[in-house]
Amino acid sequence: MKAVCGPYPEQSSIQFFARAIHDLKAPLRAIKNYSDWVREDCVDTLPPDSADHLSKINSRVERMEGLLSNLSLLSEIESIKLNPVDIDVSEVASIVVHRMKQRYPSIHFEVCSGPCKTFADRWILEWIMDCLLSNAAKHRDGAEGKVSIHCLDTSVALQVAVVDDGTGIEEEFLEDVFEPFYMLRSKDEVEGTGLGLTILKKIVDRLDGQIFLRSEPGEGTRATVEI
Repeated sequence: MKAVCGPYPEQSSIQFFARAIHDLKAPLRAIKNYSDWVREDCVDTLPPDSADHLSKINSRVERMEGLLSNLSLLSEIESIKLNPVDIDVSEVASIVVHRMKQRYPSIHFEVCSGPCKTFADRWILEWIMDCLLSNAAKHRDGAEGKVSIHCLDTSVALQVAVVDDGTGIEEEFLEDVFEPFYMLRSKDEVEGTGLGLTILKKIVDRLDGQIFLRSEPGEGTRATVEI
């Protein structure tokens, strides 16, 4: 009997997702380009309602592109090659916080940790911090607020905690937030795809780490990742 060799099922699945996501992004880019061209060609004659419709089209396209990017990352987590190096955790936190300040200028971000070093994959660490901070910034009633990040390298693990003064989460929903596409508020109220915390949990699971959520409605949330 002749043996037939092919890609492993997991590899085939990843290749399928990558190809499908790539093909889905092409028409999205076309939709955005066409709507931009209509706006440019009719800038002096476009009724306000039509301009608003075009803005909503672009907003939905951006949301869909974000969803596809997150689906791609979700499908690749188990196969991502980790590249651990010596890292100044406080420096990485400062870099991510700087990006957050540009994205959410009305929110006061703060790095609350002294010198902290670890041996880890820098991209993964930045992604974890970005996810925790952006979620803290998005889920709040008002535009203003405070978000802080705390880093601690114990003898056992690295702890990264983000504390906010946002709306908080009811205890009964604390586990639900890690489910795919679960959102505490409508997508029209909060930017996002509903996959960020799902990806975060899968990354932390791969690193044999843990996530702890402590929250009270109206009192804010403390999200801690231990890896």
